[in-house]
Amino acid sequence: MPIQTVLLDKNFLHGRTIADIQALAETHRLLMPCVLFYEMVSADEPKRSRLLTKFRRLEIPVHALKPLNDLLKLEMMRLQCCGRPSDHVESIDAEVVRQALEPGPHSPRALDLLAEQADYLQAEVSSYRAIIAEVRKMFPQLAVGNDEGRRAFQETAESVVAEAARMRVFYESMSKVPSPGMFQAPPAHLVDENWACFRLMQVKLLFAIEHVHRIGTIDQPAELSVKAFTRLEHDVLDQQYLIQGVLEGAFATEEKKLQRWFRLLRPDGELHCRPAFEDVQQ
Repeated sequence: MPIQTVLLDKNFLHGRTIADIQALAETHRLLMPCVLFYEMVSADEPKRSRLLTKFRRLEIPVHALKPLNDLLKLEMMRLQCCGRPSDHVESIDAEVVRQALEPGPHSPRALDLLAEQADYLQAEVSSYRAIIAEVRKMFPQLAVGNDEGRRAFQETAESVVAEAARMRVFYESMSKVPSPGMFQAPPAHLVDENWACFRLMQVKLLFAIEHVHRIGTIDQPAELSVKAFTRLEHDVLDQQYLIQGVLEGAFATEEKKLQRWFRLLRPDGELHCRPAFEDVQQ
């Protein structure tokens, strides 16, 4: 029988006790996406030290995954589904992870990762802004009217994006836009919910729908402030968790928004989170 896997996000690692995570590791292989490693390495003190302390005390294997971008490149090069993220484990020793989290100067490995991710996130924020602009055109009802009506329409728009057949129409339209890179998105007739490129576009649309609903009629500025960029960057990081969690079919998160969208996109999936009644008691 195959070993069960589950993808962790930073909120789960941060918010759950060591005993909780160790209990999960007794029944599952814990997966650490590249975005989690990046968020831990780039965290400011004392958060970085607290994460290191928790990592050391866990004393369980956590399997690092290749970056989501690598899976997308595989699909574009081969025109084949990349499979689950757990099929693409990175050969990083746990001690390398611990060294990268050590207080003080970053290791060469950590510095390389931080530089790569900074460039990647800059490009992803630009791409995300373009999708936000498209969503405002596709769903103008998100930005006008009273709060109740806009909220109801947000749920309707999310259900449309979650429906595979209708999502393929969006994918076909958006995949025809020329890409600045050397590869183009695989054609729509090949892809389905098992493809990373399909889930990428689906998740980006969900985030853009939520963003447009939140800001209403406020236009995006041509130049982002540091605060505005950081907020969009946070969305991009969360998108990477959700995409890979959905592809894996098993996700551990304490982020309510990500929980809701995971259930929407993978009703057959396995979600690990604190029960709602525990939140009420706290």
